[in-house]
Amino acid sequence: NILNPIISNLNTSNDPKIKIALDKINYHLLKGQKILVFSRYTSTTNYLSSCILNQFDLPFGVFQGDKKQIYSQNGDCQDVEKKTITKNFKNGDFSLIICSDAASEGLNLQTASVLINIDVPWNPARVLQRFGRIDRFGQKNQEIFFYNLYYPDSVESKIYRKLLERNNA
Repeated sequence: NILNPIISNLNTSNDPKIKIALDKINYHLLKGQKILVFSRYTSTTNYLSSCILNQFDLPFGVFQGDKKQIYSQNGDCQDVEKKTITKNFKNGDFSLIICSDAASEGLNLQTASVLINIDVPWNPARVLQRFGRIDRFGQKNQEIFFYNLYYPDSVESKIYRKLLERNNA
């Protein structure tokens, strides 16, 4: 049984991390899983949001600093409060939230089972804070998935390796 892809064209982005993120989003949405996508840069979260609006036909949330929004399936945007995003996400009104680091603390989003880091923070505590949004008491999913995206053979990959070493120590 072959599932129809939710994303119509993954080649509209020139950024390999965005392409992989969209591919992972597509894969996990087809499995009915809820997803958080993090980036520390609002320019990245804004760009990813525009890619999702152009390529997906589904509602999603955005949580970054003072910007908390819910996009409807037809692309209409509504400014909301923090409580509304978490409540609607928990209730299943949408299955995807695009987040900046503003969402890495104080949110209970353990109904999600997938977390994608578009950029990996240099501080291991920050990575753990992001993971802690879904890897927490009340998580009912049998499996949870974490993806850390980085450019191979770059400064970013060296930092990620150091992060892993520090975390494993």
